Amino acid sequence: MPADKRLGQHWLQDAKILQVISDYVELSTDDFVLEIGPGLGSLTSRLLKSGAEVLAVEYDPVLAENLPKSFPGKQNLKIKNSDIRKFNFEELPKDYKLATNLPYYISGIFFRIIIDTKNKPTKAVILVQKEVAEKMAQSPEYGDSNKLAMLAAYHYSAELGIRVSPKAFNPPPKVNSQVIILNRRDEPLFPNLQFKDYSRFVKFAFSSPRKTLINNLAAGLHKSKKEVIELIS
Repeated sequence: MPADKRLGQHWLQDAKILQVISDYVELSTDDFVLEIGPGLGSLTSRLLKSGAEVLAVEYDPVLAENLPKSFPGKQNLKIKNSDIRKFNFEELPKDYKLATNLPYYISGIFFRIIIDTKNKPTKAVILVQKEVAEKMAQSPEYGDSNKLAMLAAYHYSAELGIRVSPKAFNPPPKVNSQVIILNRRDEPLFPNLQFKDYSRFVKFAFSSPRKTLINNLAAGLHKSKKEVIELIS
């Protein structure tokens, strides 16, 4: 089936890479996994082999209608035609897992969704543009990060997975891809700091990229530079 470029569709066809991505999710028969954008079902088939219950959410109505035909009789597969940006994550079972070959144009929105949702996956295995994966893997724990990565780091630890060449897709994208794996923390990165306060701090810290951290925090918190230095010392 031809890919629809308007929807950012690129079919991942490399069998070895598909298996590696499935292995990252670490599924068992007791698991529930949400797959976003199953497309033609190449990754879906490997997720199903684990025996886990799979919910595949597909935005394209034609693909959503045709996907069940590829897996006749599979009782552990459910398919939902929905926009993931409007999907209710609260309906999912607690401690679910997530896997996706994500359309690149919604990557920023998607990461914000799984940061903000109350019902967070225990593990999220996400194939995105290589540069996005690298930025998301940065952590404030090591002093090198960006706004979205810092927000994600409050709830998740991140690690980079396999790199994927454009040749592994049909049609091939113009950029390299890479898997990023997010593991939900047992407790927040800063247990004594509420996320709303942490988020506010991050917002102020990145409010003006050309200014220093001290200047940004002073402006955001309406304090003097001396007061800010005392607060963070």
